[in-house]
Amino acid sequence: MSTETRMGIIISFFESREDLSRYIEQQLSEAKNTLLSHSRRLSEAQKRFDLEGGGQDSKKKREKQNDTKQSDIGGFKVLINPTANYELNLLDEATKSVQEKIEVLEKVRNQFLPNLKNGKISAIFDDGIPTAFMHYPDN
Repeated sequence: MSTETRMGIIISFFESREDLSRYIEQQLSEAKNTLLSHSRRLSEAQKRFDLEGGGQDSKKKREKQNDTKQSDIGGFKVLINPTANYELNLLDEATKSVQEKIEVLEKVRNQFLPNLKNGKISAIFDDGIPTAFMHYPDN
């Protein structure tokens, strides 16, 4: 497999259907591990959110929000002392994103690969998610 990057889109080249299949399985395994990690962190963030008073407007919660600061380091936004609610929302979005990636990879594995004849394949990935394929079947 080789890879080229153009304008945020990654094109990967596979010598055979089996090579693509191995790659998809590897990506699925990594995504499932990431999902497990995100789920644990989401659970921890939910506990912190509940301890801070959840959706209730408490004095402690308002004080915590006042402690939250944002700075810019090397062009990156850094949130210092983020609220549990902010962290909870980010983790929820990240978890949903990984779940969507898993769904697409499983669809490729279960619906696309079985119907593909052997040959060279180019896969176009956007943010790690396959969006299109070019197939060059063996004659």
